[in-house]
Amino acid sequence: MAEAELTTIARPYARAAFRAALDKTDGLSRLGEELDVQGQNFIAILAEYDRLALLPTIADLFDTMKANHEKTMEVSIESAYDVDNAAQEKLAAALQSRLQRDVVLTTAVDRELIGGVIIRAGDTVIDNSVRGKLERLANALS
Repeated sequence: MAEAELTTIARPYARAAFRAALDKTDGLSRLGEELDVQGQNFIAILAEYDRLALLPTIADLFDTMKANHEKTMEVSIESAYDVDNAAQEKLAAALQSRLQRDVVLTTAVDRELIGGVIIRAGDTVIDNSVRGKLERLANALS
């Protein structure tokens, strides 16, 4: 099954789980703890309709809904070199201003980028790496 099709099928289940979590006074803060009766019923329904394979997609959609509700966004930065704390703080502040959300920043080093960075924020990817620029140049020349 294609990723888009899985997402389409999983979305109503994720919405139902998210609404149920919001209805509980501490539902969003209790995520990951023991599975209550309502959670057990949710899993039983998924099993009954042969939808257990959708759990990872449902979890991803749920996390996105939770982040939207809390006005947060996970942003990953891949860089050819280590990004020091001062640069991370400056980048996080710029992204918070642009995205109008609190930003949770994760960084990783990928020496194959040669230089520059790749920023992933939700569906947005900004490839400002030397490798990416060389690939675009090669595609333009061919």
